[in-house]
Amino acid sequence: MIVLKNGRGQLGTILADQISKSIYRYGTKDIYIYHTWDMDNKNDEKIQKNCLTKFKAFVDSNKDNKIVFISTYSQQNNLYNLYKQKAEGYLLSNHDHGIIIKLPVLLGKGICQDLKDKTVSPYGNIELMTLKEAAISIISIASTTGNNRNRIFRIEGSHVPATLIHAIMHF
Repeated sequence: MIVLKNGRGQLGTILADQISKSIYRYGTKDIYIYHTWDMDNKNDEKIQKNCLTKFKAFVDSNKDNKIVFISTYSQQNNLYNLYKQKAEGYLLSNHDHGIIIKLPVLLGKGICQDLKDKTVSPYGNIELMTLKEAAISIISIASTTGNNRNRIFRIEGSHVPATLIHAIMHF
């Protein structure tokens, strides 16, 4: 059975809905989708370190189950990304059945809301994906069985100029 670990927020809500519709099974073991991390305090080291500590404890207590860690391939220079990368390394080094799924920017809160609210200026291209597309891709990858040695998956979105997103939001 696929189990969503503390999946809250926009993606967590859609993931929970998609999981309830799925019938995937990873042999006799559960598949845990670990989608819990404090992204509202991206530069608070105490909070980010606490997220990593909780993740490590989860990994250590679930050695026999498949763990799917939801991460990002954002290049922003913040503690959130640093600690997510540390978590990725821990999972790969300490769990034989762990995989990492790296997501682009998801259409919802975050940079899209910032562009809408005009709290940031549009610059460059943004790789976007809808929440539902992300959830379906995550479940598809998570439910794949076999001895695939590749344990890091990057889900690609659509590249859109930030100026176009900004213009559409203010049309």
